[in-house]
Amino acid sequence: MLFSTFTHLLTPCEAYTLEWEKQPLLHYYSISIPLHQYIYWICSSTNLANGKATHSKTSTNDSHRPPEAVDGERNSYFQSSTSANQWWRVDLGGSYYVGVIKVYSSQYEKFQQVSIFLSNTETVPTSPLNLPNNNDWTESTSQFSLTADGDDFVTYITSSQDGSLPESRHIAVYSTSSDGLVINEVEVYGYEVLTRNVAVRKSVGSSSVLPIPSDRTADKANDGLINSDDFYRSENDVGDQWWKVDLDTQYFIVGVLVYNHKNIISRLQKVHLLAANTDVDRKPNSIEWTELYYQDTRITHFIPNNYFQYNPVDERDPLSVYRYVAVYSTYKPGLVVSEVLVFGIEKSELLVKNMKAEPKEPDCVKVNWETPLTDSYTFQYQVRYGSRPWKDTDTSLSDEECGFSAYKEVVVEVKVVGSDKPERTTLTTNCADPSKPRKDNLQQVEVTNLGRKMWRYTISWKAPSNINCESITEYKIRYPDVTSEEIVTTDTSYEVYVEGGVEFTLSVRAVNNMGLHSDYLDITETSPDIDHSF
Repeated sequence: MLFSTFTHLLTPCEAYTLEWEKQPLLHYYSISIPLHQYIYWICSSTNLANGKATHSKTSTNDSHRPPEAVDGERNSYFQSSTSANQWWRVDLGGSYYVGVIKVYSSQYEKFQQVSIFLSNTETVPTSPLNLPNNNDWTESTSQFSLTADGDDFVTYITSSQDGSLPESRHIAVYSTSSDGLVINEVEVYGYEVLTRNVAVRKSVGSSSVLPIPSDRTADKANDGLINSDDFYRSENDVGDQWWKVDLDTQYFIVGVLVYNHKNIISRLQKVHLLAANTDVDRKPNSIEWTELYYQDTRITHFIPNNYFQYNPVDERDPLSVYRYVAVYSTYKPGLVVSEVLVFGIEKSELLVKNMKAEPKEPDCVKVNWETPLTDSYTFQYQVRYGSRPWKDTDTSLSDEECGFSAYKEVVVEVKVVGSDKPERTTLTTNCADPSKPRKDNLQQVEVTNLGRKMWRYTISWKAPSNINCESITEYKIRYPDVTSEEIVTTDTSYEVYVEGGVEFTLSVRAVNNMGLHSDYLDITETSPDIDHSF
């Protein structure tokens, strides 16, 4: 089948690795950049639209409904009715910085006068969208049509490469053509936002402030502007100066950027980057504060290299939670900071991925999971099984524990150390041998059987107290002694005829639904003598 292809390329995913995403203007111009443009992102190598919820204005029949455009198959397709102003949309299930949108169509004549719209509204009406006059939606490109080009029909639309990406949850394809709309497949690629700067405009403090020529107060270093004329500056000619920020709550710190002012030389050196969960004794040698990074040499004032950064990957540090971040300088002339950016992930948002637990022989449970971010980051984990105490696993991504009762429901929890929200899963442990059947009742009656006086015994038993599986499916009996061939029954009683003065043994064992056997319950009796003189 011949396909027409529209590719809307916003910013390419050149490598699927964790990187710092910065506005290119920051590197070349001395201007103020809003900090919301600084994000920590990871590029998704998978199609974000695959299998997601879809809607459309119309569709022709059950074979060409909206989900056909996100089923991973280019031979199937969505088709609208033959009329103008048709739309199709997909809900990605969450917000992404969308980088690439690919739309495939096998019928270019039904892919004319098309626009792509994006929306980051959490929920949008199923119908109608009222495109293109809907304030919840933004048109990402001017209207276009696919045209024939040999045996294939291809049109590429590329946006400006200014580094900006639209944050979107919904993608809509809209056509004003009266021929309707046919879409074989829609693919969406983009960046998952891990965190933003969590220090901006939070509560700050400092050791001192230089009041001349104007106050260079601590709040200038987290006002949301980099390389502006505002900055923090301590008193001159004094060492042991500090600046700190209270993040309001604990975060996993994934990165810190500390900027020097663009016009001041040599005032950002011999700096300790510290973090803590209590706001006391802000010194590098304090037991309350952890040193994340030490910048010994001078940081230049020339843009774009007027900063130092802490990256736990580079330092081989496990991610840890902190509430306070401080910049502490022992440099005698004092401390100057243009801006401090702290990238953090809330404790409740950092969860292990793809957690799986399974029972293992004989009485064990094994659990595996994947790291919350990428393999570049180091985490420490804890595991809990049911009501047992939390267990440290260090950096391992698996754990096994034994000694569980058979066929019992066990809740397994795994969390990143420092997180207050674990991932949970529930499993049932392996079946085991049931316990013995329990003796219940024994009744004897003198009867005539085959012309002879005999005793008729009805021997009853109860199910095992511990089935150790779903159910007992049968019992196996040996009679009249333990060497006899087994008889299978589903009853909980057995009837035998015995001559007088005879010792006999009935042995019974239980079998559960996994075919596991209990030990034998042996019931031994000696029948009374019978008077045959009558």
